[in-house]
Amino acid sequence: MSATPQHVMVSAMEGLGDWKYGEADPIRVPVLAIFAKANTTPEQEQFTRSFIPNLDYQVWDGVGHFLMMEQPERFNRVLIEFLKKL
Repeated sequence: MSATPQHVMVSAMEGLGDWKYGEADPIRVPVLAIFAKANTTPEQEQFTRSFIPNLDYQVWDGVGHFLMMEQPERFNRVLIEFLKKL
């Protein structure tokens, strides 16, 4: 990823910021969202919950963007527990 040209990164970030959350219907299926503590805020959680009412929102310390590779056992355990509830 660090070798990705800057124009590609900029384009990706612009695309992420163009979502029309408020214009779409709420997401009504169960959703598991896991974030690194450094990559989220309480405001982000509140905003996400505003259009995903059935949200399992988790914030993990000590991980980065690729938390599923940094803590694969924990990630797999949480994912399996989430799926079993369905």
